[in-house]
Amino acid sequence: MFDTVLFVIWIIARLYQFILIFSIILTWIPRSQDYAVFRTFDNIGGWYLNAFRGKYILGVFDLGVLIGLIIYEFILNFSFSF
Repeated sequence: MFDTVLFVIWIIARLYQFILIFSIILTWIPRSQDYAVFRTFDNIGGWYLNAFRGKYILGVFDLGVLIGLIIYEFILNFSFSF
């Protein structure tokens, strides 16, 4: 029973990771914020990614979201290593 609950939480965490990646890709598309569906993904992913945006900039590249994804992956791997 407990393993099933952990597995469901792991699936939800992985789905959120795909939302984060999709949210990052949407920032590369001009005028994607004009559509409500894309704004929704940005709002859901922005909850986590906004803590990293603009903090680590190298030239014209914002590496903060990449660092945020690496930290998120590390947390998932450390938390759910079963």
